[in-house]
Order: sequence, then structure tokens, then C-alpha cells
Amino acid sequence: MAVPRVTVGLVVGIVAVLLTTAVQLLQLDRGVVTILYVPSIMAAAYIGGRVPALVTTAIAIAVSMLLCDPVGRFTPLDAPDIERLAALLTVGAIASVTIDGMNRARLAAEGDTRPVGELLA
Repeated sequence: MAVPRVTVGLVVGIVAVLLTTAVQLLQLDRGVVTILYVPSIMAAAYIGGRVPALVTTAIAIAVSMLLCDPVGRFTPLDAPDIERLAALLTVGAIASVTIDGMNRARLAAEGDTRPVGELLA
């Protein structure tokens, strides 16, 4: 039985976010550079479609919030943190919709006439 593309996209997105976070925590003095999560979102969108990319975006935002000062607690955020997370949300949403649309257009151009639900399975 084949694993649905949505599931694979979710797994890829979650693993990529975790690896990106681990690398950042080992390399950087403090905090997380949220732009580094964008490739994770794009990979999830390319492999699984819009929903896995949006879930990956939400996970990246949650991890970023958890790693804002003070580390380890969800506390009210400062203006720079809010701007950074809003930018990640915007880029993640745009990337997920755009890449999913490009994949659907490519499939349509190749003459794939299956229903949309089957395209993601």
C-alpha cells in the first residue's frame, strides 16, 4: 500500500523543522532565524501540497515562539518577535499556496485528469 503524498509531506515538513531548529540551536548564540524555516515549508508544499505546508508553517511558528526570550515559555512577545512571526506566517502561506498551485498546473498541463483528491493521494 502506497503512503499518501499528504502524509509524506507532513513528515518531511516536521522533520525539516526539527532539523533546522537543532542546527540553529547548535550554531547560533541565541534565538532562531525564522527565514531558515522557509525551505522546510517549501519542501512540504512540493511533496504533500497546501495542507502539509500550512501545518509545517504552524509548527515552525510554534517552535519559534517557544525559542523566543525567555526560552522555553510561551510569553507575550515583543514587537520584533511579532513582526518576525508574522513574516514567517505570510511567507509560509504564500509559498504553500503558490507551490501547490504550480504542482496542480503542471499536472493539468501533462494531461492528468484525475480528481483533485486523487492527485494528493
